[in-house]
Amino acid sequence: MKQLLKSTTTNFEQIRKLLCNYNEKEVCFLCIGNSLLSDDGIGCYIAELLSSKIKEITLINAENTPENYVSKIINLKPKVLIVIDAVEFSSHPGDIRIIREDEVLSYSYSTHSLSMNMIIDYMRMEVDFDFYLIGIQPGTIKLGSYFSSEVLESANKLIGLIRSLYTQKS
Repeated sequence: MKQLLKSTTTNFEQIRKLLCNYNEKEVCFLCIGNSLLSDDGIGCYIAELLSSKIKEITLINAENTPENYVSKIINLKPKVLIVIDAVEFSSHPGDIRIIREDEVLSYSYSTHSLSMNMIIDYMRMEVDFDFYLIGIQPGTIKLGSYFSSEVLESANKLIGLIRSLYTQKS
């Protein structure tokens, strides 16, 4: 078993700086997850709460089939694609990491049918964009529609950050 680091949570200031590099019309959020598998559904939770509160951003709730939204993303021609998903990176539940495109292969996507790299490569044939994955370390991925408290707390902080950025700009 890998030893957990004391604190690997991404500073929310890093996420704020990343998002501030793009205006809301240049960003596409692709939220992924399986809401039947507890913490794995956190991306769907984030998408649902953001879509009901902020209309200015492009947000796709892909659930566990991001490949179904490739054409839509290509047509949107975003400057940046930001995927939000539960990602196993052997850390504390609720820890968040910004994962760059070149790091994506190192992380698990076992609950999704196609690899994220295949999806990105396909879209890149049509449109150029920056790519980042905001990964949230799950606490549990068991059958059930509940979230662990640490994952829910991190998700709500992330939602608050995104709301604050786009509410100020609108």
